[in-house]
This record gives sequence, structure tokens and C-alpha cells, in this order.
Amino acid sequence: MYDGEIFNYKTSESLFEASAEYILRYCQKAVAEKGVFYLAISGGKTPDLLFAELIKEKDSLPLDKIQLFWVDERCVPPDSPESNYGRAKKGLLQNFLLPKSNIHRIKAEESDGELSYIEDLKKLVPLNKSGFPVFDLVVLGVGPDGHTASIFPEKLGLLPEDKVVLRVPPPEIVSPKLQRITLSLETINAAKKKIFIITGSEKAELLDKIKNGQGNHFPASKVTQAKWFVC
Repeated sequence: MYDGEIFNYKTSESLFEASAEYILRYCQKAVAEKGVFYLAISGGKTPDLLFAELIKEKDSLPLDKIQLFWVDERCVPPDSPESNYGRAKKGLLQNFLLPKSNIHRIKAEESDGELSYIEDLKKLVPLNKSGFPVFDLVVLGVGPDGHTASIFPEKLGLLPEDKVVLRVPPPEIVSPKLQRITLSLETINAAKKKIFIITGSEKAELLDKIKNGQGNHFPASKVTQAKWFVC
């Protein structure tokens, strides 16, 4: 059953301003309470405008207290144009000036990239009783096929449910058709807060199907208690 919360905006500008403000306030709250903010961000094009808004707020963010991770990564070198880390480096990190020791990319170009990422997460992020890392916030998008992170509908029923990180085969529908490493749904759902940022009528229709119980085959529908920022 759908248990999310939806915030609708008339323009993409107001959507990204609101989502950046949400991240800012929650980051400040987490740091005030425990001195650190564990954040995982998604790749793709959608976060670019979010990054631009966050850069505007950088003087209000406790940058040295943010531990930054990625939700997923394509299995390419970090300087590849298909790299989620590479895109964030150009759009966010060059202006955000996080300490290098606070940036934790997925080394997906390495044969044991998922194993090294699991080790990083278990070493750096608090774990729940089931052994899953607990991020303060995970920022997600949705693909036209209903995928989120690098969890695709055609493979959903085949994925193990006890893994922190998964190496998944190339998607059959969505491009680029590259092998990927992704946080599992169980890890995503262990986060304290999850937000989706979606724009466009096609993705809004996907959300309507999820709300109405017609999109249960979409991986995005499996993320619980999420906030949806929609335009």
C-alpha cells in the first residue's frame, strides 16, 4: 500500500528550490543533534538542478559534517561521461568544496567494487539491527520504466533481499545499457528519510499508478515512507 507524501509544484524552479531547502534544513538538524549528516545521492540528469540550488546554499551547510555517498553507479571509470560520480563532480563537488575524506564514491570500474563499497558503508555509516547502513537521507529519481537507483523492473523479483549493495546486469530497456552497482531496496528503506525528485508528465503518471496500486511492479513503489517532490 502506498504510504508516501507528495508535494506538488507548478514549476521546476520552485520544485528544486523546495527540495534543496528540505535537504538544507534536515542536514542542519542532523548535525545539531549528532554532529554528522549521512547523505546518498542519485545520478542521471535530474539532480543537476538540485545541485545548482544546493550550491547557492553552501554557506548555510555544514560542509565538513556531510558524509557523501552515491545510490548507484555505472560500471565505468570515474572520468567517463556515463559516471554518476563524474557528473556530480562537475555539477556539485567542484563548487561544494567538501573535504575529500567526506566523499565516498562507488568504485564500480573495479571487479570487486560492490564489496569495497559494502566495506565502506559498514565502516562509515551506522548500522541498524539487521546490519544495514542507516543514511540520514537518500535522494532518488524515477526512470520512465519505474526504476529507481539501478533497480529495474525486469530484474526486481530476482534480486536477493539480504544484500546491502548489489551488482546488477545492464538494463534491458533504459540506456545506457551498462552493468551497475546499486544500493539495495533494503538499504534504501533503512534510511531515515527518502525523497524522490521527479519532473514531467510521464513520471507524474507513474506516480499516479503507484498511488492507485497499479504500479506495484515498479521498483520505485517499493520505497517506503518517501516524500515525493513533483512538478
